[in-house]
Amino acid sequence: MKLVFIDKKRIVTDSLTVAETFGKRHDNVLRDIKELECSQKFSLLNFEETPYVHPQNNQTYQKYLITQDGFSFLAFGYTGKEAARFKEMYINEFNRMRDELNKPQFRLPQTFAEALEGYAAQIRITETLDNERKKLTEKIETDRPLVIFAESLQESKDSILIGELAKLLKQNGIDIGGTRLFKLLREEGYLMSKGDQYNMPTQRSMDLKIMEIKAGTRGGSDGTVHITRTPKITSKGQIYFINKFKNLAKAQ
Repeated sequence: MKLVFIDKKRIVTDSLTVAETFGKRHDNVLRDIKELECSQKFSLLNFEETPYVHPQNNQTYQKYLITQDGFSFLAFGYTGKEAARFKEMYINEFNRMRDELNKPQFRLPQTFAEALEGYAAQIRITETLDNERKKLTEKIETDRPLVIFAESLQESKDSILIGELAKLLKQNGIDIGGTRLFKLLREEGYLMSKGDQYNMPTQRSMDLKIMEIKAGTRGGSDGTVHITRTPKITSKGQIYFINKFKNLAKAQ
């Protein structure tokens, strides 16, 4: 049984439903409403007398449409365990119906102007989405060379000299020479800037695994052998520095 319904944009029940739910005669519910000790204003706002046709004899009778506040006032006098359960059912149903009414509803255009405005709004949304897709496509195309390069580096295990990194940066649109790159790496704390470790990777670079030291030997003219130490950029470091300098260039 439907406990509440919509009438003239209001959520209401009626005296017939109340009578059936609470197991009362309808004439007794009508009497209870008429004998409520409430103000006339409250009664007019929350109890509306209206005719209905009885389905069995086709006779017209009176009933009351009852708002949620009116129901609460009326049902206050109905006591007992079953009455309490029915009150709870009504309260839940009033609240559920109110929540349903508060949900955004799709509304069909009522006039040609409304339909035209809706169509224009849809075009604006479509154009916005198209612009976003275009920007995303352009970014993908812009980043594609770097992505391909990064993927190839990940497959390679070779380290390169810092001068070779400068050439890679230039190929990626970052104009920097080897000497200047050495200076920047020292200033940024990737290379040592003094002492016998000058131009060697710092502990930070080693921990990040973006640089390494390659040891080798070099023979002197007098037959002596010298140990050489050369800073090199790992494959991970190549990706790291290209991304770093790319971002710096964009920020300028």
